[in-house]
Amino acid sequence: MTLTENGKNYIATTFGTNKCYVGSGLSWSYLGTDNQSYNETGGTAQIVSRLIMTSLVQSVTYNGQNYTYAVLKAANNNTDLILSDAQWIAQNDGTPSGEAQYCSAVSTGSISCTTTPAGASVSLDGVSQGVVTPVTLTNVSAGSHTVTFTLSGYNSCHASVTVTAGSTATASCTLTPVVTTVGSISCTTTPAGASVALDGVSQGVVTPVTLTNVSAGSHTVTFTLSGYNPCTGSVTVISSSTVTTSCIMTPLAAVGSILCTTTPAGAPISLDGVNIGMVTPAILLNVSAGAHTVTFTLSGYNACPVVVNVTAGAIHTASCILIPTGTCNTPSCKVQMNQ
Repeated sequence: MTLTENGKNYIATTFGTNKCYVGSGLSWSYLGTDNQSYNETGGTAQIVSRLIMTSLVQSVTYNGQNYTYAVLKAANNNTDLILSDAQWIAQNDGTPSGEAQYCSAVSTGSISCTTTPAGASVSLDGVSQGVVTPVTLTNVSAGSHTVTFTLSGYNSCHASVTVTAGSTATASCTLTPVVTTVGSISCTTTPAGASVALDGVSQGVVTPVTLTNVSAGSHTVTFTLSGYNPCTGSVTVISSSTVTTSCIMTPLAAVGSILCTTTPAGAPISLDGVNIGMVTPAILLNVSAGAHTVTFTLSGYNACPVVVNVTAGAIHTASCILIPTGTCNTPSCKVQMNQ
């Protein structure tokens, strides 16, 4: 048997008559695991057995109060109960007449629980009672207890009460709303129109803009704009205040590309007189904006220089039909440009 003295007394006080176990005369309902409600009559042992059968029963409602196995276990010094405990209760419920009857010597009282606003869930000594305020908890053992109220959107509230036998103590709380400390960030860039990301997450807006409902604390703001380098700044948001972050965007390097082709292919390429170790066809990347000379040289052919004016972000073409050596010796014949 796992029944403790506290458990015995709690059961006698809660599910007995005159604080004594009884074999009959009680009426209750229970909610099954099939979510169906069933009405029953019987004695103290039957109610306890129902609560122990957690595979079939979710809760028992008796005298207008809802009870679960968790509540029963908590009253039993947080010790699990087994069906032999219910059998012991049945053997000590005074039935048949003349049989031993267990009666609790522990006095109990009540706790009247109220909150503003109402509707808060109630826990007694850390165990949920399955009720909401306003409510009166009955059959509470005499002594010190802690009542906890919880309500979504509000901070939990704890009340310490001392229960006196035969009396009703009061536990009352004015619940305070949960306050999320937030502020704003004013974002500007030069030039305007940069996309804004907060802590790495795109906000779907462009500058100038003010980000609202930002949690207080440190944050990272990143601005991105086509043709410019990304710009990142750190800010500290203060509750109910607006902080400012701004960036002067710097342009990306002014570079373009040159697509190089020759007929025949395979000609080594020089850029502004420097062999770059590539042969045609090839594309030269990240060439600074401005005028450049691309020269193609291939054994057995005249060198062919091409002047290209590179503009930022554009792809230009340098192309030559190479002329075999000795075929033509005049400058106009050797050089093919116009690309």
